[in-house]
Amino acid sequence: METTYLKKFIDYNTFPYHEVLNKVRLSTKEYFRHFKSIKKPTLVVYGEVDEFSGVDVKKSVDTLKSYKPDFNYEIVKGADHSFRKHEAKMAKIVADWL
Repeated sequence: METTYLKKFIDYNTFPYHEVLNKVRLSTKEYFRHFKSIKKPTLVVYGEVDEFSGVDVKKSVDTLKSYKPDFNYEIVKGADHSFRKHEAKMAKIVADWL
């Protein structure tokens, strides 16, 4: 029963960076399946020191680029997950993209 529960939890992982970057197959679902299904122009912005990234931000962005190279990607130098103290830079990136 514990294995079944764990498998359901793992398969819920929408952004499986650990699996992809470490070449470990835990999920039975397609990697980045929801991300890959986006059909609209998309801007992906990360803070360079995003405390919730779980892995190196550059590796995260490079991984996403490998699945959707046509999207626009930005990393805001020195910014955390909330872009604290970098709000103006974030606003400019979004405004310029729009």
